[in-house]
Amino acid sequence: MSCEIIIFDLDGTLVDSGENISAAINHTRAAFGLEAMDCSFILDQINKDDINAAKVFYGTERFTEDQRAIFEPYYYEICGQNISMYDKIDFYLEEFKKSGYKMAVATNGRSVFATKILETLGISEYFDFILGADNVALPKPNPEMLLKILDGFESKEGSNIVVVGDSIKDVKAAKAISVTSVVAEWGFGTEKPIGDKNLQKSSELNWIIDFFKD
Repeated sequence: MSCEIIIFDLDGTLVDSGENISAAINHTRAAFGLEAMDCSFILDQINKDDINAAKVFYGTERFTEDQRAIFEPYYYEICGQNISMYDKIDFYLEEFKKSGYKMAVATNGRSVFATKILETLGISEYFDFILGADNVALPKPNPEMLLKILDGFESKEGSNIVVVGDSIKDVKAAKAISVTSVVAEWGFGTEKPIGDKNLQKSSELNWIIDFFKD
């Protein structure tokens, strides 16, 4: 059936979780005798196009089981602490719900992290689907996560769909399936990709309401 669908990225889009991500990366680095990296450097790196995150953060060609065994339980422990929604996110989620829009989260983090963060902030009930990289074979910029969500919504031709995220990976995933990309410029890093629409502040999310009305 035809409907209005919003697919949100999580970190840097709905939630300011940068300090926790940086803390978990540095906790893992410390376990391998590596010096801490500056938080601003980490957040600049994670949204870069085609980054080899394992190479940048740990000096390995790919993430190892030893790295995951340190990072994942530590991040799960802290991911609900010292986090906040960006300005007016809860207000707009409620407005979108009242308007009958369907909403989901697609994050390159693990779904258990996303669920805990959203439940901690009291906004998990707004989303019909919360998908992470562990739910698909290929994370963003591959569109697999978006397609899985759209299949879940049983969206048909004529549906209005927007993907909201702060990364070039979100833009590329949306472009791959020809849906509208909205860039959250309030998110992580200094390099901002160009989407179909760029919003400088989270308080400008009312643009989506106008977009669906047109």
